[in-house]
Amino acid sequence: MLVQNLQREIIYLICESICPHCQNLYEDWPALGCSAPPPAVIERRQTIFNLSLVCKRWGCIAQKVLHHHFGHFETHPKAEFLFCRTLPENPELGKHVKLARIRQISEYDWSLDEEWLAKSLEKFSGVLDFPEASSVPDISKWGEFIAPLILLQVPTLDKLSM
Repeated sequence: MLVQNLQREIIYLICESICPHCQNLYEDWPALGCSAPPPAVIERRQTIFNLSLVCKRWGCIAQKVLHHHFGHFETHPKAEFLFCRTLPENPELGKHVKLARIRQISEYDWSLDEEWLAKSLEKFSGVLDFPEASSVPDISKWGEFIAPLILLQVPTLDKLSM
């Protein structure tokens, strides 16, 4: 049997058995921000990411495992931006997010992605009475608000930490 033809349930179990969150490998870590995750944890995350590149079938399943628990392993503001950008672009993936921890998105250089930020803020302009994106002189100042707006739209989110 070819690896691409494995049943979805088996692929999911393989990914889950590697996932540091599913295996509770984070329980004995120091407080967030005190130190980087252990190398074994980083290696496991990378392995799941690599599995997501095997083929489309594996990618779809591995990405669900990668995104179901976001924030323990991501240590750069760009990772948080990419996560928040991915959810509206792939709503099916958003259905698998259970926990999100956003810590550094306010440090992200929003001028690099002003076009995406403007479009996203435009979508939410009616929700919280945001001004029109085109009328805001420095749109990057609104960047830190987009993550909670996007994540509060995720139907399966059990916990959001900011």
